[in-house]
Amino acid sequence: MLTELLAHSNLLTQAKKIWVGFSGGIDSSVLLHVLINIPELASKIQVIHVNHQLQEAAVDFEKHCLDQCERWGVPLKVLFLNQKKLPGESLEAYARAGRYELFQSCLESGDILVTAHHQEDQVETFLIQLIRGAGVDGLSAMPTLSVLGQGYLYRPWLSISKQAIKNYAQQHELIWIDDPSNSEIKLERNFWRAEVLPKLTQRHPGLFKTMARSARNCAAASELLENFAEKLLEEINGERQKPLPLKLFKTKSINQQILILRYWLKSFDLILSEAQSEVLRTQERLQIGLTDIRVFQNHLYVIDQSLQKTGDSWEIFWDGQGVLKLPNWPEAITQKSLKAIGIPVGKLDWSCVSFRNRRKNIAEKVLFPGLTHHRSLKNLFQEKEIPPWLRDSVPLMCQKGQIIAIVFG
Repeated sequence: MLTELLAHSNLLTQAKKIWVGFSGGIDSSVLLHVLINIPELASKIQVIHVNHQLQEAAVDFEKHCLDQCERWGVPLKVLFLNQKKLPGESLEAYARAGRYELFQSCLESGDILVTAHHQEDQVETFLIQLIRGAGVDGLSAMPTLSVLGQGYLYRPWLSISKQAIKNYAQQHELIWIDDPSNSEIKLERNFWRAEVLPKLTQRHPGLFKTMARSARNCAAASELLENFAEKLLEEINGERQKPLPLKLFKTKSINQQILILRYWLKSFDLILSEAQSEVLRTQERLQIGLTDIRVFQNHLYVIDQSLQKTGDSWEIFWDGQGVLKLPNWPEAITQKSLKAIGIPVGKLDWSCVSFRNRRKNIAEKVLFPGLTHHRSLKNLFQEKEIPPWLRDSVPLMCQKGQIIAIVFG
């Protein structure tokens, strides 16, 4: 069953490269052994081991993985987790976030990362989310397939029992390492695994299958809700990753408003708690770390304050070719993007075109191509309803030193 799932996976046969998350434990050892023994897939295999550097045994884990991959003749890439843990962040969350950030750095378009998460892992995730009071999105636990950077994350064994993996390892006489931290029940997942689930399965032998089914049901419900949220966003003339219009938003029911908010914020990689959603819905202002969510001109904006620190004045000349990246501005500049906001790119003298930021304490003026009278930059910012916090970083397009356009959609 383990081999069949992978051998018949269209995702894997079509992948450019198959990256395997390899800790050296029994689960990932079985996964890697299965994959390298499928002729159609073996040549695509690339292995990643993350050294979390959180315990002395990490050196032994790394050495075991290096030795194992050398024996099996597969390329191994070892990555090191060096970033600092955030205040209040759990060790588990820190390690997981850092691990997937490193995984993501390896993936290119067409690549897929495969992990050995199984049915018991899925149930543990479901229970942890349940204790946290998650909705159907959280109770969906781990998806089988999700986007990861430029590629995909694939968990093909979420319906496979841990016992099936153990049976395979014993049958093929595999060698693996046991992480001593797995016995530390102060860690949330280990507590469920060691203290709670064994007692529950004694009373309910089919627990893992039924809870995994509940997670799948929640995933189906979550997908339906997301589709409904997308339609609601369209009804209020909103778009993902664009300011949220509040006029029609406020005509929706409270539950629909919360659903729209959560769906819209997910496009900015933001997930709000129930309390945070209610604060934002009623007070229309919320600060989360360096992210500020607030209202301007009856629209709700997500502001990354790290991008608002303009610092010194800057100016960059550009000949109109390729893609231009500008300081403190998230969107790339191309001739196509300029044309989309009404700039006559075909009539410009590209030998003297530049982009710069606003000069402070100077009453600057704009002269649009083809016109003879100037417009006040300050008045244009107000007319175009450009939020005050963007005005010092919004790119100004110049020709021969004269401002000819504000690069704002």
